Amino acid sequence: MARWSTRGTQNTVLIGRQADLTTELTSGLVAIPVTFEADHTQEQEDFSDLASGQFGAYEAPAPGSKSGGTVKMKGRIDALKDGYVPGTLENPGDTGIIAYTMAMIANALGSDSATATDNANFLAGLHMSRNPYDAGDVTGGAVGSIDVTTDASYKTGALVYAATDATRSPATRGLGFVATRTGAGPFNLALFESYPTAAASGDNAYGTATGFLSASETWPITVHHYGDNAAFKFAYIGCVASRLMLDFTSGKTPTFELDFVYTDRKRYSTGGGTSAPADFQSARPFLGRNNGYFTIDGSPVCGWADVKIEINWAITPIQCPNKAQGVSEFVRLLDTVAVTATVPLDSGDVVTANLGPFELDYESGTTKSLGVSVGAQPGEIVALLLPAMKLASPPKLVDANGLLAQELEFRPATYTGDDGSPTATAAADSLLRLAVA
Repeated sequence: MARWSTRGTQNTVLIGRQADLTTELTSGLVAIPVTFEADHTQEQEDFSDLASGQFGAYEAPAPGSKSGGTVKMKGRIDALKDGYVPGTLENPGDTGIIAYTMAMIANALGSDSATATDNANFLAGLHMSRNPYDAGDVTGGAVGSIDVTTDASYKTGALVYAATDATRSPATRGLGFVATRTGAGPFNLALFESYPTAAASGDNAYGTATGFLSASETWPITVHHYGDNAAFKFAYIGCVASRLMLDFTSGKTPTFELDFVYTDRKRYSTGGGTSAPADFQSARPFLGRNNGYFTIDGSPVCGWADVKIEINWAITPIQCPNKAQGVSEFVRLLDTVAVTATVPLDSGDVVTANLGPFELDYESGTTKSLGVSVGAQPGEIVALLLPAMKLASPPKLVDANGLLAQELEFRPATYTGDDGSPTATAAADSLLRLAVA
C-alpha cells in the first residue's frame, strides 16, 4: 500500500478562486511551488463527565465544526511567465502571464477584488492595477520622472517600467511608482521617488502589475493538497488570508509567507497525484548585480538587515447552522502592518540632543518611506513601496552578528500624495504596494 510522503517532490499544492465562502472549487485550480502545512483541528463538545455506568468507560465527545483550521504556505516571490516576451501578445493580465502566487498575494492584500469576477480572471491577476506594454511610447525622462505619449496607459499609484530593450543591461532604464500625471502630449509621470538611472526618448514602456493594500473584500480560495497517489487528496475550502509576510533580506531571494483560515476541509480517496506547476520567473536574489535597490526616504542606504513586512488580519466567523460547518462568512479586519529591520550603530550617526537618529525619529514622529526593487529585465522585476511609515516603538539595542545594532519596528502613516489621474485605480494612495514587471 502506498503512503503519503512529506517530500516536496511528492506533493502538489493547487489554488483557485471560489464563488462564495462555502462552495469548493472543483475544477480550474492551478499548481504553485510552495511549502505547505495544514492544521486539522476540529471543535468538539466534551461529555466525559457524564455518568457512564461502568468503571473506566466514558461518554464520547460530540464532533463539531471543522471550520477555523489553518493552512500555511511559504515560497519565492515570482514575477511573470518564464520565457515572457513583452509585447501586445503577452501582457500582464493575459492568461498565464502573472505568477499565480503573485495573484494570490495581491488578493490577500485586498487588491480590487471586484475586477476578478471569476477564477480565470483571478488567476490572470485582473484584480491588480496593470499597465500595458507600449512600444516607443517614452519621449524622455529624468531620474524622478518619465515623459510618455499615451497618458491613459499609466495608472496613478502603479509601477511603471521603461527601458531601451528587454535585455538584462538596457542602455537606459526608468522605474518607479507613479505619484502624479500632468501635461498634455507628452505627459509627465512624476515618480514617488527617483531611480538611479533614467529612461530616454524612444524607450519602450513595459507591462506591469501592482498589488496593493486596500479595504476591499478578499476572495476566498480553495486549496487542494495532493500526494503522489490518486488516493491522496485533501481540500481546504473557503481559505481567507489572516497573515502575510514579505521578506526582503539583502543577498537572499525575496520570499513570502501566507497563512489562511479555512471554513471546511475534506479528504478524498480519488483525484490525487502530483503535477508540475507552471514555470514563472522568480525574483532574483536581492543584490546590486541584479539591480537590487533599497531606499529610505528616496535615498539608497546600507546596513538595513532582515527587512520584513508583516500584515495580520483578525478573522471573525459569522455563525450559521444552515451551512455544513456552521459558518456562512468570515469578517476580515486589518489588525497590524509592521515593518521590521535591524540597523547597526555607525560612527557617522548624527547625534542630536543626546539622541541617535532613530531615537530622534521616534521622539519627533518622523515619517519615512521605504522602497525596494530588484530585477534586471522585464519578466523578473519585483518592486515594493511603503510611501509613509513611522516608528511604532523605541529602537531596541540588540546584538547583530557581533555588532551593536538597533531593532526597529515601523507602522504605516497617512499618505495622500498621489493625484492627477481621472482614471486612477485603488493603487493610488495605498500604503503598501507590491508590483511585478
